[in-house]
Amino acid sequence: MGLFLFIRFVFLLTIVIWVGSVIFHTLIILPTLYKNLTYDQAGMYHHHILAKYFPLNYVCALIAIICLILSASLTGSIPWFKLLIIIIMISCVLYNTIILYPRSNSFKEEMMSSPSDDSLLNLKGEYERTLKIAKLYHQGVLILGVILILLIARGLSL
Repeated sequence: MGLFLFIRFVFLLTIVIWVGSVIFHTLIILPTLYKNLTYDQAGMYHHHILAKYFPLNYVCALIAIICLILSASLTGSIPWFKLLIIIIMISCVLYNTIILYPRSNSFKEEMMSSPSDDSLLNLKGEYERTLKIAKLYHQGVLILGVILILLIARGLSL
């Protein structure tokens, strides 16, 4: 019983750290950067923050999945819904990291070297569209994380 409680504690702590980092990134870091710096400066600093932010997401997802596997081996039942939520959350993070983040950087570089106004306008539109999609995936991680915390909290007794 002691090992099971420890695994549940680590699982909950991991999910809270993951969702907390998403909330902190969304509500504190981004507004502060874009309010106090120029758009280009904020983008540069945000790029450096994401280099540490994305790996934190990966580590939390890995620890959470390991905890669910260990818990399932102790109880004999697999928490499929929690596992599905975590897989969707990390899929959103991976899509942002592997597809959208490099795409937005590519558009930004092309905009800086664009010779014509028409091409610049088109690139800026694609860049903004990519950022909006990335924001939706980020918000999806946040919403699913809160749902996961509520599911965990529902099963707790103090």
